[in-house]
Amino acid sequence: MAVLFRAVLYGALAIGAQIPGTSDAATSEHATSNHCALHNLSIDPIEPGRRDIFAGVGHTVRVEFRNDSDRDPVRVFPEPPMTIHQLDTNKSCDINGGIWVRDSVFLSEDEKLLVVLEFSGESNHLLAYNTGTCKRQGDIDVSDGRWSVNGSKITLGTGCTSRDITSCKKKRVFPVTKFCGS
Repeated sequence: MAVLFRAVLYGALAIGAQIPGTSDAATSEHATSNHCALHNLSIDPIEPGRRDIFAGVGHTVRVEFRNDSDRDPVRVFPEPPMTIHQLDTNKSCDINGGIWVRDSVFLSEDEKLLVVLEFSGESNHLLAYNTGTCKRQGDIDVSDGRWSVNGSKITLGTGCTSRDITSCKKKRVFPVTKFCGS
């Protein structure tokens, strides 16, 4: 199921809604690009009761966020950097940026691509990063619409009548493969 989020400026809230019945068609492009398919990465405190460092862990990658806030629940991470650790090589790299939304962190199946929602006072962007180098692979401005991540595609909808992306009059699909590289 795809997950839909909308970041509220300075409100530090992510509003989520499930979109039932959505799936990717089994096309030849999809079949050959499954390594790029994104899934939501759960971000949790590194230990029960700790609030200073949150992490999401895959098989080969660990993504860490700092938190200096005492507010509950923790929905955003405004304190850079975001750190990506390669578990097999023990190497890491840092990304300095805006405010990251906890429920909007996505990792590709091969764990080489990380997509995060980053927002500031004026804009919301889905940013794609190479997990080995922290190099930015892509940027989609999602400030003026609804968006969803569904496996191998990111859909941006505008002219929406509700929070559900299916209510949007215009939709633009971005294949995740354009950010994956080879």
